[in-house]
Amino acid sequence: MKQKILLTIDGLELSEKAVDYVTKVINSEDEITLYNVLPRPSAVCELDEPSLTPLFKKHQKAFCALEDSKRDIIKDFMEKAKKKIMKTGISSDNLVIKVENQTENVENHIIREATNGGYDTIILGKKGSSKLNDIILGSISHKILQLAKDIAVTIIT
Repeated sequence: MKQKILLTIDGLELSEKAVDYVTKVINSEDEITLYNVLPRPSAVCELDEPSLTPLFKKHQKAFCALEDSKRDIIKDFMEKAKKKIMKTGISSDNLVIKVENQTENVENHIIREATNGGYDTIILGKKGSSKLNDIILGSISHKILQLAKDIAVTIIT
């Protein structure tokens, strides 16, 4: 049975495990989207006010360069993941890379993409966080479980 899979990628170790998992469970006719929501560029990069301290101004460009390098790391990771998945026999026509800039909570981006794209399954890694953090703030994976309707969710730990 053909499936449409939304594989969320953040470039961390659990993303690698999620890619490995997908390579074991997919069929050659499945459609897979490697999906990432890039953190919104920090507002710090756009600040240029007289009230900023000289020390901050001195390091502002370095901080913003780190933001740019995140984008490159994700793109590189996704290309490697695409090649790995294609080794299973998936056609390049059935494998898409999609990167969006964050405009709201990451979980809202993921749910909207899954719903609007007609996906059967969302696969994501559960980032390591403390139980207290999960209780107070809730993890993205927990929020996806709460928000997903009529879509299977697989969480890689």
